[in-house]
Amino acid sequence: MEKGEKPIEDENNDIPDHIDPYRFWFTQEFERSGIDNFILPFLITADDSQQLRQRYEKLKGKLNDQVYLPEFYEKLYFNNGKSSRAEGPYQMVVLVKGGGAVDALVKDIEGVVASGMPTPAPIWPDHSPEKRPASARLSEYLTPGRKVRKLVALIDTDIAFANARFRQSPHSTRIGWYWDMDASAYPGFGRMMARSQIDAYLAGLSPGGNSEMQLYLDYARDSYLNPWEALPPPMFGHGTGVLDAAVGGQLPGDGDDIDLVCVQLPRFAVAQTHGQFLWLYVLMGLDLISYLAWMIEQEQGERPETLVNISVGGHGGRHDGYSGLEMAMDSRIRNGNLQAIYLAAGNSFQERIHAAFTGETLHKRQDLIWRIQPDDGTSSFLEIWLPTDKPQQLELTITVPGQPPLNIPATDIRPGYTTPIHADGQEVAKLSVQSDPLYSAPGVPKRLIALLSVKSTALSRAQFIGSSTGLPQIAGDWIIGLKHGPKLKAKGIVTLWISRDDEILRLPTGARQSFFTDYSPAAENVVKEGTISDMASGRETTVCAAHWASDRMMTPYSGRGIPRKEAVAKRNVFPLASYVADESEAHEGVTVSGYFSGSAVTMRGTSVSSPLVLRLALTGDLPPGPGSIRKRVGNLAASQEAALPVHDNPVKASAQNRETSEPEDYGKGRLEFMQHPLGQPGSTNYPRRRRNSI
Repeated sequence: MEKGEKPIEDENNDIPDHIDPYRFWFTQEFERSGIDNFILPFLITADDSQQLRQRYEKLKGKLNDQVYLPEFYEKLYFNNGKSSRAEGPYQMVVLVKGGGAVDALVKDIEGVVASGMPTPAPIWPDHSPEKRPASARLSEYLTPGRKVRKLVALIDTDIAFANARFRQSPHSTRIGWYWDMDASAYPGFGRMMARSQIDAYLAGLSPGGNSEMQLYLDYARDSYLNPWEALPPPMFGHGTGVLDAAVGGQLPGDGDDIDLVCVQLPRFAVAQTHGQFLWLYVLMGLDLISYLAWMIEQEQGERPETLVNISVGGHGGRHDGYSGLEMAMDSRIRNGNLQAIYLAAGNSFQERIHAAFTGETLHKRQDLIWRIQPDDGTSSFLEIWLPTDKPQQLELTITVPGQPPLNIPATDIRPGYTTPIHADGQEVAKLSVQSDPLYSAPGVPKRLIALLSVKSTALSRAQFIGSSTGLPQIAGDWIIGLKHGPKLKAKGIVTLWISRDDEILRLPTGARQSFFTDYSPAAENVVKEGTISDMASGRETTVCAAHWASDRMMTPYSGRGIPRKEAVAKRNVFPLASYVADESEAHEGVTVSGYFSGSAVTMRGTSVSSPLVLRLALTGDLPPGPGSIRKRVGNLAASQEAALPVHDNPVKASAQNRETSEPEDYGKGRLEFMQHPLGQPGSTNYPRRRRNSI
């Protein structure tokens, strides 16, 4: 505190050690906005399935009938003592309906973690079968006698399940299972549809008869309390474009033995720009896919090769491979439940969202200027990650625009402690410190995260999702001063990430991305290394960057990894490979299907390069051989990088603020453009309508 300034007492001064700081902020913000009934995701972890069930029963006993458990978790862990999982980890996600006080109620149940984005709870009416179609049961998934060689799954948003690109015939789908987590008319987890239910919708399509628009309207009436919530987009659906890049159209050979699974993420959580908000929903999707693959194995005696694409991501996170989602993805590949998970490297290279300091540098106070934009309809977040979980590693000084500096001593940078930040007599932000991960994970180094959460700067607007009254006066340049504390080692690395905060596609949040200014006193510590996605630092996932087809230069947006010497992980945190996502600097994007059958758009970004790399495993362009799919993709990329060297254009590189391409940009190498479902990248056979990936 400044000399003479009195500390302001805060009744919520400490965060319980099982609550994520993002969750802590949002439940309080929603309650201040008058939202007192949520759907809250919780992670339950255990050493074995028996202990997992015991902890689940304790949670359910405390909260009665407010707890919703997906059917596949019952099958995975509580199937008469039989488990479909070859080995751990033993984790599952449950949803709980209730107010923000629910998080505190479960603090005495070991292994229960409150994390992920809470969403406003709908008020469910009576759900008799006469009123709405029933959500599909897992027993409806398998088609007797059908041999499934590959299972291709997508976890995304705006997936057009009726699009002709994903059909075998006019009235028969290629999608074996579709999970709409958003479907508000179904308590807990949304609506699941098996192949037969999708075909029932397709049966109404006919030339001169029902249109696809009518089909989606019928689906919305069946699945949503307010059908307008599920209106299809006018042209482009992100997940539709991604799925088309991966499996759309005719695949070489017999495509009938490839089954598709689609998981549509909750729109409210996607609108909050990913990262920590989405990870438990993505984890549920992965576990559903794992169980469906196990069902196929039990039916046909052979496990299908299961490939998953996830083209979403954010900015923040540990970036050392030990986030909850990264560990979960790695473990599900290692234990054989999934054979490959393809991830987008992210599109944040040109964003000034990352800074890094060593303890030695911080012997002298270093100041960064964090520009929070006016008229921002969402909260802004700055993550400060410390190398260990020891307290007293850092001293902070935070200056709100137009206010005196607030000094936060090293003694207050400790797990569970919060510091409210005030301006003109009201709380405008909060610094919350927590140990990560929140649950016990043997061999995983714990680290402290200091999360600075700042209120919206936009006045309340009805068209903004989850909007509340903002504070225009706090927009501007926040000064973040950092100085080493007594427990920070000279070689320890302190990293800062500004969370993603842009408006996603057609989701009207009013978000505006904040950034570090280039005139910060410590501007040289704002670096491009580390602009890779927040879920792309694992050891087993296939992370895909993006380059131009014309000269194989890296695109100006593709996220960059972190070299070993600068990484907390003490290893290279790079993409695995790069693939084409633009025809050239002038002709942006790759042609993919629009939301409705017969339409097409050009889509750019690592969101589209990732599924195109997955497609190589389906078309025969990925050479067979020993080793994992990830290893084979890396070997192919390395061989093509060596065979087709790139002569970087210094003028272009300078213009896009990127030095000559390095392995931290493309990993093992840049893959040569091979096949695409709608022809060459940026094909002019269709109207050119550019859509960015997320």
